[in-house]
Amino acid sequence: MAFVPELPEVEHAARALARATSGARIVRATVLHPYVGRNLRKTSLRRLVGRAIARVERRGKHQLAVLDDGAMLHVHFRMTGDWVVSPREEELPRFARFVLGLENGSRIVLADPRALSTVEVLEPGASIATILGPDAVSEQFDAVHLRTALARRRIAIKPALLDQSVVAGIGNIYAAEALWLARG
Repeated sequence: MAFVPELPEVEHAARALARATSGARIVRATVLHPYVGRNLRKTSLRRLVGRAIARVERRGKHQLAVLDDGAMLHVHFRMTGDWVVSPREEELPRFARFVLGLENGSRIVLADPRALSTVEVLEPGASIATILGPDAVSEQFDAVHLRTALARRRIAIKPALLDQSVVAGIGNIYAAEALWLARG
């Protein structure tokens, strides 16, 4: 991926991940780049093995693969990450950073030329709602929410819109476009 993934690209990636992993058990989880896996302990990787992916959700630009025990694999592509789905025996993509091998013979690879993506395992009951505001395309995000959230800030409007605790999923491109349209 040569561009920054915005919300629609992350939604597409989450749907692709869901199709590739629906109900499949993880047989191997491997971190190939230390920065991408900096939030993953070896115990977290071992915990993934044998778990089935029950469903995949997206909140803003974050993807959550919810496991059958309630834990979640939390993935954020950052600037250049994307999924590559292939049979396990194929050669890894050039910028492979994290790999899930599935019992169905598939391999899910997080490819990221810049190695800025993040992967972590969240314990059952954990939520990313504490760090992310409502999703930009959800019913919870409306003018009242935005007005209230922005009233607490004393910064320029664009950085406020980019603050994921205000609204999850607005990136640089959408913030610039929204401000261009709102100019009057």
